[in-house]
Amino acid sequence: MTLTEFAYYLRKYSPLAVLFVIVILIFFLTFKIVEIARPEAPVSVAPTPTPAFGQLPAITIASARALPQSMEYVMETLEGVPLTATSSAHIFFVPKQTPNLGFREKANVIAKALQFDVEVMTSRLNPDDETFTLVDRAKRLIVHIDNFNFTYAQELDSTVNDYLASMVMPDEQVIKSKAQDIMRKLNRYPPALAQATHVITYIAYRVDTETGGSVAQIVRSPQEANMVHVDFFLPPIHNVEVVTEDFISSPNRVVFIPQRTNDDFVIKAQVAVYEHSEVQSSVYPLKTGDQVFADLQAGKGLLIQGFDKIGGKKRVGIRKMYLAYLAPSVYAPYLQPIYVFIGDDDFVAYVPAVLDSWIQPLQTPDPIPPTNPPERPPTQPPTPTVVKATAEPTAIPTETQDIPTSVPIPIRR
Repeated sequence: MTLTEFAYYLRKYSPLAVLFVIVILIFFLTFKIVEIARPEAPVSVAPTPTPAFGQLPAITIASARALPQSMEYVMETLEGVPLTATSSAHIFFVPKQTPNLGFREKANVIAKALQFDVEVMTSRLNPDDETFTLVDRAKRLIVHIDNFNFTYAQELDSTVNDYLASMVMPDEQVIKSKAQDIMRKLNRYPPALAQATHVITYIAYRVDTETGGSVAQIVRSPQEANMVHVDFFLPPIHNVEVVTEDFISSPNRVVFIPQRTNDDFVIKAQVAVYEHSEVQSSVYPLKTGDQVFADLQAGKGLLIQGFDKIGGKKRVGIRKMYLAYLAPSVYAPYLQPIYVFIGDDDFVAYVPAVLDSWIQPLQTPDPIPPTNPPERPPTQPPTPTVVKATAEPTAIPTETQDIPTSVPIPIRR
């Protein structure tokens, strides 16, 4: 290229080059102006701990097991290290309700919605655990007379075939709507349940005409199912997730056979909601992520799931770790946070999040007395021990009582 040609192309394209530079400068200046004018995102600052309830009772879960003492846990999360969710959190007081004099009317409303046979229905008040029980030929309803939480179960007999014959499995949205309607009709539908997340489990119930036996199995496809189990998982509290005592299911649930036109056939239903006070709360200091993980390594936690699959193993990879509130299935005076650990082989463990100095130590049982008989018999016979009923009575058994739970644990969050 000669100098003359170069000068020609320079004069021809120089205006375009200048225009391109101007456009780049405009975009750059505009970006800077927007960045300066944009309000800063609020920084989440943990509230200052001001413990007002003193030492809190230790968290206990009847269905949980102790963590293995010789297990090694390895963080296999994206970060690869334990993370601290927050340095402090609110502890909420859960008021203890007093028995309500209108419990009979309330229980009768629930029984009527469940189509109890009033001609054969019997009732019993148990003052020890503050429950009121209604029973007819095949149904049992247990209502707590203080907060109206209840447990209902229906025995399955030959009449279930009539409901199965008219069953039609709707889509998920209709199933959720039907489950909500059932809870509303049972007259125990607090705001927390209205905001709950619904998880559907499909069940296939079959009757063996030759033996007369029956079997209920969890299936993945709605086309294989003729029953549905809907769990109500409570909504987050202050943007912190709420988990249940066994993690994979909720104490708030309903099992039913969907119907085309008639009322759905309710097999089981349960509500165990304990409303906490937003006003009566106090901020407590929490452990760091490293402290919680050290507690897990030391076996200071509760094994919630994976009892059978981790047996004999020496190492568990942790895939997820996060802070959550534990919703108890029986009354507890305070709503407390825990750290949830989810790992391989359906492993789920809970570790208390509040600093140990603010937790009451568990009471150790009295030492076992010597087995040798005394030299002289006592002059007075020993006083018999009175065993009180538990706070949550066992529901009447049904054919769907032992449903296999081999479905893999979801990593929810």
